[in-house]
Amino acid sequence: MSSDATPSAPPGLELTERVLGAHGILELYSGVCDDECGFLLTIVRDRLDETHADPFIRVADEILARRERIRIAHDWFAMTSYASLVRRAWTKWASARLKGLPDVHFLVRQKLIAMGIATAGMGISLVGGPRMVTHWSRESFNRTAFERLQSR
Repeated sequence: MSSDATPSAPPGLELTERVLGAHGILELYSGVCDDECGFLLTIVRDRLDETHADPFIRVADEILARRERIRIAHDWFAMTSYASLVRRAWTKWASARLKGLPDVHFLVRQKLIAMGIATAGMGISLVGGPRMVTHWSRESFNRTAFERLQSR
């Protein structure tokens, strides 16, 4: 995982679902941090579109059904754009599960995407939501987002 342009999941995460959208791909990887905490990684290539909203919510809810908390990391370095419907749906989902979300990490390279994250973060922070951390380098993202992930 040395190149910023080449997304891949670290050891300890398994591919849970791959969703082909009209203009992009969403991959969902899941794993375990500890007995009380699950882990979910999204990797998006090209556009995050409407077909990607529900699979994320379903997989995240499945993890939360087995664990008290979930750590989420979004590798969006290869993402070129997103549908605002997805941002709104995921923000609404997160706002309803504040206790179970200690933090959320994002790897980005597009300023517009970072602005969307900041917008969502402001809304979530008003209701006591998770710490949302935006990373501009894969090294920083890997070091902090995956620090509590357990290898199987």
